[in-house]
Amino acid sequence: MIKINWQSAESHLLLNPRLPVIKPSLWETGKMLINKFERHIWLTTSGSSQQKLVALSKDALLASAQAVNHHLQATSMDIWINPLPLFHVGGLAIQARGYLSGAAVDTFAAKWSVRHFYEMLIAKKGTLTALVPTQVYDLVVNKLPAPKSLRAVIVGGGALQGSLYTQARELGWPLLPSYGLTECSSQVATASLHSLSTPQFPLLEILPHVQVKTNEKGCFCLSSPALLTAYASFKAGEWQLIYPVAEGWLVTEDVGTLHQNLLKLKGRKGDFIKIGGENVEVGRLEEILEGIKLEQGIHTDMVLGAIPDERLGNAIHLFSTTPLVQSVQTLYDQRVLPFERIRKVHILQAIPRSPLKKLLRGELIRLASQSY
Repeated sequence: MIKINWQSAESHLLLNPRLPVIKPSLWETGKMLINKFERHIWLTTSGSSQQKLVALSKDALLASAQAVNHHLQATSMDIWINPLPLFHVGGLAIQARGYLSGAAVDTFAAKWSVRHFYEMLIAKKGTLTALVPTQVYDLVVNKLPAPKSLRAVIVGGGALQGSLYTQARELGWPLLPSYGLTECSSQVATASLHSLSTPQFPLLEILPHVQVKTNEKGCFCLSSPALLTAYASFKAGEWQLIYPVAEGWLVTEDVGTLHQNLLKLKGRKGDFIKIGGENVEVGRLEEILEGIKLEQGIHTDMVLGAIPDERLGNAIHLFSTTPLVQSVQTLYDQRVLPFERIRKVHILQAIPRSPLKKLLRGELIRLASQSY
C-alpha cells in the first residue's frame, strides 16, 4: 500500500510492479532526476512504457482533488472504494481526495474481479468509486444492481459508449462520465450530480480549476494549476526532461467541442482515419461493436483495430479471445458502410491492455502484422 505524505517535501516514483525490472543504471539516474524536484510524484501515463515518466507536483494533485471534491460534494462522511492502481493518476487522485475531505478510502488491491469488487462495495457501504469502461461493462453483463449506499461513480480512462451508459443506469449505477488525463492530475471535465436525474447521456462540465480552449485543429488546450511540471524520457543512456506547458497552456491530442462550461469529447486525433479515401470515426464503430456485445451478452474481450493497409490506407480488423465471433461479425457488417466492414479476424490469448484496461493500439497493430 503506497502511503503519500502530502505535506512533505519528499518526492516519489510510482511504477507498475508488473513491469520488467528497471536496469540498475537506469534506476540510479532516475533517482537523481526525481530528487531535482521537491514535492513531486513521478508516474507513467496509462498507456506509456516505464521509460517515459510524468512529473506531477503534490500541489497540482491537491488542486485537482479539491475541485473534484467540490464537484462531487464530497465530505468526511463519504467512503471511497478504489479499484484503480495507485501507480496511475486515477487511483492516486482518489487518495488525494480522501486526504482533503477526510473521507475513508478503502483500496481494492487484488486483481480485478467484478464479483469481489461488488462484494467489497456492499460490505464497506461505499458511497463513491471510480471505474474504467471495461469495469462498467463487467457490472452490466453480470446484471449486478447498484448498491443503495453508492451515490456517484466517476467513469474515466476511456470513452464510455452510450449503450453501455444506458444499461448501467437501468441497473441503478450512478455514472458520471468524465474526461481527464495524467498531465492534468486526473479530471478536466465531469458530468454533474444533477445529470443523474435524467437517463440521457450527459455533457461534461469543465471543473473550476481548468480553463479549456481549442486550437485550429480542434484539439483541447488546457490551463490549470493541476498541470504537469515535466516529462522525463530515457534516450541515449540518459533521462531527458521535456517541458510541454508553454505560456501556461498544454496542447493535448484530444479533439472535441466546447459550449460555455460544457465539453464534448470526440476522440483523439488518431481516432479519425481514412479507409479507401473515406473519413471514418473509429469511436463510432467501437460503439456499434459494444452495442452488439451487450445485446448478445458476450463476456469475451473483443475489440476493433484500425490496421494499416497498403491498398486502403487502413482496414478494420476484429480481435477476440475466442474463435466464436461469426455472429458478431455478421451483425456488425450489417450495421456499417461497406468500407467499414471487418476485413480480418485475429484470435489472441489476451487483448493487449494497460493496467487501467486501456487498449494498447500500437501493440494491437504489431500483433496484426505478425499474423500476415
